[in-house]
Amino acid sequence: MLCSQCLISVEARPIVERRNLLANGLGMTPPMGWNTWNHFYCDINETIIRESADALVSTGLAKLGYRYVNIDDCWAEHD
Repeated sequence: MLCSQCLISVEARPIVERRNLLANGLGMTPPMGWNTWNHFYCDINETIIRESADALVSTGLAKLGYRYVNIDDCWAEHD
């Protein structure tokens, strides 16, 4: 049994031209960085943060687009 109300009609729609979403420079590269958690876990301090940021520059990663050092310092721990 075929239900005529269950059929979905396909209407002709005008072709929409795609706009250039990268024209403003956003999205050219994903947010690139390094997360401290997998290496330092909860043992993080100012020296480690500065050394991590300096390493992005000294290794050339900053020139390749790496801009962020994500500091995860166990902020959600009870103690």
